[in-house]
Amino acid sequence: REGRDGNSDVCSSDLYKKSKYSLQKIETSSPEIIEMKIKISKWLNEMNIDNYIIYDNLTINVKNNVNLSNKNLIKFPDFIQFNNIYGYFNCSNNFLTNLKGCPLGINGKFNCSNNKLSCIDNCPNNVTGSFDCTNNQAKISSKEVLSMCKVKKNIYV
Repeated sequence: REGRDGNSDVCSSDLYKKSKYSLQKIETSSPEIIEMKIKISKWLNEMNIDNYIIYDNLTINVKNNVNLSNKNLIKFPDFIQFNNIYGYFNCSNNFLTNLKGCPLGINGKFNCSNNKLSCIDNCPNNVTGSFDCTNNQAKISSKEVLSMCKVKKNIYV
């Protein structure tokens, strides 16, 4: 996968405190993009994710840990596409059947254990910490992980 950074962005710090979901300031060329950024922001807020940037191409960078563990997720919503995470990314203990929407890069650990994954397609390309995909529907090998992702620390399969 290629990098997903765009030009214009919306930061979580731009969210109005007066109303949880209204945006204080968004500068973009398209009303449709604004509408999608608001939808993405709502979902990120519901998942207690902060310190994020939503680019005009609708990808998301997060300058914090992302903990989506135990959220009863079957999949990420179609409008969610993480780009880079500057912290760990934990989507363990759900019912995920695929990793579509997962980040491109993670500056920390990646944990997708205890789901219903049959493969790790759409997993991150780069993880600076460990990669944990234990206890999934399919037996995933370390070789398979390394064929799809550059992992700097341990791989747990």
